[in-house]
Amino acid sequence: MTAPAKRITDIGPPHYEKFLPPIIKRNYGQWKYHESLAPGVLCHVSETGEKL
Repeated sequence: MTAPAKRITDIGPPHYEKFLPPIIKRNYGQWKYHESLAPGVLCHVSETGEKL
C-alpha cells in the first residue's frame, strides 16, 4: 500500500503575522514611544505619527 501523493502530515499553527491589524503590520518594530492613558490602557505612537 502506498501513501497518497503530497500528503501533509503536520502543518502546524498559522503564522501570527497573518492575524495582525494593518496599523500594527505597517509599524511593527517602529514604535517611537508609549503613553499610559489609564491603568491597563496604552497609546502606542509610531515613528510615522500613527497612534494605536
